[in-house]
Amino acid sequence: MALINGDSQTVLYAPDDLTVPAAVLNGLSRAQQQVRVRHWECYRLLADNLWLALPPSLTAAGDEIHFLKNQLNWIEGRDALSGLMTRSAWYSDRADMANEHYLVAYVRITNLSKITEQFGTRSGDIVLQTMGGRLALLCDGQSAARVGNDAFHWRTPLPGDLTEWFDTAYSLLAQPAHLEFGTSEIECTLGVALGPEHGKTIEVLSQHAEMACISAEKRGLPYLVFDRAIAESNRRQAIIARSCEHAFTRGELEVHYQPQIDLSAQRPLSAEALIRWTHPELGSISPLEFLPTFERHGLIERLTEFVLETGIRDWQTLDMHPLNLSINLPPHLVTESFCEKIVKRCASHDFPCSSLTLELTEQRLPQLAGAISLLRSMQQHGFRIAIDDFGVGQSSLARIGQIQFDELKIDRSLVIVSEAANNQPTVIKSIVSLARALNMKVVAEGVETQQQLDMLNEIGCDRIQGYLFARPMPFCELRTLLQAG
Repeated sequence: MALINGDSQTVLYAPDDLTVPAAVLNGLSRAQQQVRVRHWECYRLLADNLWLALPPSLTAAGDEIHFLKNQLNWIEGRDALSGLMTRSAWYSDRADMANEHYLVAYVRITNLSKITEQFGTRSGDIVLQTMGGRLALLCDGQSAARVGNDAFHWRTPLPGDLTEWFDTAYSLLAQPAHLEFGTSEIECTLGVALGPEHGKTIEVLSQHAEMACISAEKRGLPYLVFDRAIAESNRRQAIIARSCEHAFTRGELEVHYQPQIDLSAQRPLSAEALIRWTHPELGSISPLEFLPTFERHGLIERLTEFVLETGIRDWQTLDMHPLNLSINLPPHLVTESFCEKIVKRCASHDFPCSSLTLELTEQRLPQLAGAISLLRSMQQHGFRIAIDDFGVGQSSLARIGQIQFDELKIDRSLVIVSEAANNQPTVIKSIVSLARALNMKVVAEGVETQQQLDMLNEIGCDRIQGYLFARPMPFCELRTLLQAG
């Protein structure tokens, strides 16, 4: 017995070993409701253009009814496009894997939505059908399933050489797909869990394989094997996701400040406000770890307001030690409504706009193409605008000139590279010359050694920021530092 897709005339695999004569494939068409070819009875089933081909050996009515009942149950657990198991059928597989050495894999077609948007739904369907056929080969007679719009699971005995298996599997899955108009590249990411080492049930192994795939995507890797570090990272991310909104109300968030040292005055003239989170269970969490979660939960605007409000209130107690305050402003918040909030917040606290610098990262400058007039309006109010992390993005000189930044902050990676370049910091010299031509102050970030300081001083940087002078610190420590002179 076999199932045949009427649209593509693709054989969908059945539990038995019976094969379909070529004449059956050649004889089927969409319009046919029933066709008899070489004594095989072919029936169209359901509404998804699946065909059921019955071998001639099933002649007795009772046998046929029993056969049809079993196969209809089997069809219900099949995905119409790929021909593989459905998600529910995959997780209903109760095979005991406690003592079996199996590999459970998860693959996601990362560019499926792009293919569909560019070439149409039919092209996306062809890619899914193509992937289904490839996985049928890879699963080596074991189960394979489509478990999401662009995601698949499959199971196979543990190979002797895992690296070789990865290379073979990935090279097959990533081959271009043949579409109606030509070919399209398939971009995919693969995650794997090993049983029973990483789990003893299909549910656990599937979850761990998916975790490995997600981790591989974040790292920019084609594939990855699950390990306990991935599990711990996912556990932390789950806690962070549950806790991010409560962080505001529970007083877990705090603003720290890192001074910027003016090389001419030899003292701090500015400080950057940086958010910190101390979680009751996880302890101190790096912003690199929690900020993406805040962004996914739509909390970046609230977080930015918190930093701004806290910074202004702290600065009001520094009458004897006036400093400029810098805060990071995400590009999606460069809107008329949010900028108006900033202006009103400063006015309500009698905080001079000229004492606040708004930092915009270079990598996201393309998002500001429609906000140039708004940034100029903020400058007219007295705010200073800085380009942050300069040197790691792909900014054009035209865009930098259009926005007319007041400050340029050199990314720490360029400082490190220049120090290692045998005292020939050509790149930083060029950046400083550019900034001077555009009438911008230059701040070097991530300064950690005396050699870096001497180099930057000689080149002509205006200010430095980094661990050589001070780490980010709570406001009380900043006040003590300023009082000590």
